[in-house]
Parts: sequence; C-alpha cells; structure tokens
Amino acid sequence: RSGTKKRPLVLRFGGTTLRQLEVTGNHVIIEGIHVDRAREKGAVKILGTNIVMTNSLFERANSNLIKINGANVTIKDSVLRDTIPAPGKDHHCLIVQQGASGLKITGNQIYDCAGDGIQIIDNGQSPASNPNNVVIKKNEFFLNRDMYVGRNLACAENALDFKAGRNVRVVANTMRGFRPTDTRCAGTGNRGGYAVVVHRFANNFVIRRNRISDSTGCIHVIQGKGHSTSDISISNNTCNTVK
Repeated sequence: RSGTKKRPLVLRFGGTTLRQLEVTGNHVIIEGIHVDRAREKGAVKILGTNIVMTNSLFERANSNLIKINGANVTIKDSVLRDTIPAPGKDHHCLIVQQGASGLKITGNQIYDCAGDGIQIIDNGQSPASNPNNVVIKKNEFFLNRDMYVGRNLACAENALDFKAGRNVRVVANTMRGFRPTDTRCAGTGNRGGYAVVVHRFANNFVIRRNRISDSTGCIHVIQGKGHSTSDISISNNTCNTVK
C-alpha cells in the first residue's frame, strides 16, 4: 500500500516480529518493527519512494540485512546488527544499490556486521548511474570482541565501504573496534582494518567530524588504476588506532 505526500501511510508495529519485509509502496512511515531473519537468507528490501523506517530492530540475517533501491528513504533511530559470518562471504548490515537516491541514515546503532556496516555498491559504469545524495550522520558503528579472531583479525570488514556514490555526506558518526578481515570466517577484504574505505566510483564526498577509535586503520581513500575517486573532502575527524 501507498500513502500520499500530504498524508503518508503510517504503520506502527509495536515491536511485532516479522521474518521478511519488502516495501514497494510510496509515502510510507514504518515504526516499531522487529525483523529477525533467524539465520535465514533473504533481506529487508526497500523499493519504494519517500519511506521512513524508525525505532525498529533488524537482526540475524544469513545474507545482507537491508537493501535499499528506493528514493528519499530515511532509516533513523534503529538498530541493525548480527549478520551471520560465513567463510569468504560478505553479509552487510545495509547495502545501497543502483537507483537509490536521497537517502538519510541517521541516529542508528549498526554493529557486529559480518561484512560492512554500510556499503554503497557500484555497477561498473560511470558515476552518473550510481547512488546519489546520501547523508550518513550521527550513527554508531562497532564490533564487539566476539567478532574477533585473536586480537588482530575480525570476522567482519569496514564500518563504511564506499565503492560508489555521488554527493555523499558522512558527518558526526562514531566507529570503533575494526580490524583486518579473516576471510576464513567471514568477508572478502579489508586488509588494513580500516573503519572507512573510499574507492572505485566515489565522487563528491564530505567526511567530517567523525570519531574513530580502537581500529587498525581510520579512513582510506584509494586512487589510481581502476579507481575514479574525486572531490573527496576529509576534515576535523579524530582517529585513534591500535597496532
């Protein structure tokens, strides 16, 4: 079902637990939902426009947890956690796909993702075809110790992995506990243990006032062969690394 711009459809779930969710309507507000995949495959899919998801819990997917393809989507004041590790596979908490635009991801806790906390993917084409206008603000990203292999490796990747994106603002987030990936338990990359990676088709990024701690690396911008990153502004971030 869809609402209208003047009167959005409001769905208040009061903590109701679902096993799967696909949002195809427009002008919808979803509040107080609990999506628990209970280790099964399949993801929350957001395909509509003008969608707000708030005060909700998303957890335990044996795949990517939330996929966004829609426009003008807001995810706020919610918890995304505990995607299930699998050797050599990326199970991200939130993945932004082609066609997505006008996104706001604010005030969330995103943790223990057996992949990235948030990944913006590319489609191997020009930047103009990739996700546009994204705000990631005042979120908390972290790994708990039970995601570690020993002290120096993790069954996880980055807090933020930007393989693409145009006009992206990453402001006032906190990130902690990131380590290089042990692909024997999960993930395919993050050799440097960076909290944030910017590469491939990432253009016009502002990364400022973020606090990164207890991580092997902080912010890594990759340029050169195979990468067309440009206009990356990084300022007023704090970074405390571990060896």
